[in-house]
Amino acid sequence: MKKVKIKDSGTRILFYCGSGIGNAILQTPTINAFLERPEFKVDILFRTKAMATVFKYDGRVNNCLILPKGREDRKLFLKTLHGKYDSIITLFPSNRPNYNKIAYRTGTPDRVIHRYKTNPFKTRSFLSNIKINLDESLHDVYQNLNLLQPFNIPIPENPKVTFSTSPQNKKFADGFLSDLNIKDKKILGIHPGCNEGQTYKRWPLENYLQVARMAQEKGIAPLFFFGPDDKSIRDDFLAQPRDIHHVEEADLNNVASIIEKCEMFLTSDSGLGHIAVAMDTKSFAITGPAHPTRTAPFGELGVSIHLGLSCSPCLMYPFKSTNSSISCEYSGKEKYKCLADIKPELVVSTILQ
Repeated sequence: MKKVKIKDSGTRILFYCGSGIGNAILQTPTINAFLERPEFKVDILFRTKAMATVFKYDGRVNNCLILPKGREDRKLFLKTLHGKYDSIITLFPSNRPNYNKIAYRTGTPDRVIHRYKTNPFKTRSFLSNIKINLDESLHDVYQNLNLLQPFNIPIPENPKVTFSTSPQNKKFADGFLSDLNIKDKKILGIHPGCNEGQTYKRWPLENYLQVARMAQEKGIAPLFFFGPDDKSIRDDFLAQPRDIHHVEEADLNNVASIIEKCEMFLTSDSGLGHIAVAMDTKSFAITGPAHPTRTAPFGELGVSIHLGLSCSPCLMYPFKSTNSSISCEYSGKEKYKCLADIKPELVVSTILQ
């Protein structure tokens, strides 16, 4: 493997975070490994503004950049990066043509990415010149940490995912929970949604409501969270008579500070579950088609609730596919059996245990 030449000071690194918020959080141990070393000057390029909230209040980052949406605007923006960096590191998962194209168009001499088994012409991986071998048994955190190899940076013994917040965010959370009269109660945060394009990850809302009612019987206050991708679920939630509070807050750093106040957090396979672990809150993720050993909330605070069916995981991205679609072998009422057969009683017993 080619090694990257490191200057005594001022080695300029650009990270590209092209996936979702949850993936960005699982990438933080790798980025932090560079931020902790004074010889590196680090910029991070995010695909969306929401993803940039992960490092919004981390003063060690030189610049948080947002990739423009339009094709022409994107090309012009990438040209402005020519000559600015010594290396660009494209973080895992990254098995899509655009990831390699973006790295190449920055004009950066060392372009680091993982090596996938899919056709290099289909993914344009020949545009990247330093490739790290994959290990399909690894959690995403360690898959990303392997990107440290060309820089001779040791993998941390106890990596931790992180998410930045400010004192103002914490003050907001205190006020929000005080207004609901649940600040001093044990709170179970619940996020029933996920990325709008991945609805196959969603456990039924009625199941989450059953969990909430069972939690109330144990003296625990349930608090539902809804984001921009969760409008249809939110509408169904609001249409029902209930005595359960919910959160609709645009500032993701405020949301993270509310999650920090929760005793436990229950979620689909989504970004908020990873934020929970980053905020030191116990996180339980209901996992269906995805691979729990890959994307479960990381570390001792993370628990994946899954059935381990023989057909799971059926999400082939990124190891065997370049897209996130799935093909469920069940149909009708049994479709997404890996989620449908997870019962609220199992979830509650797992949480309480």
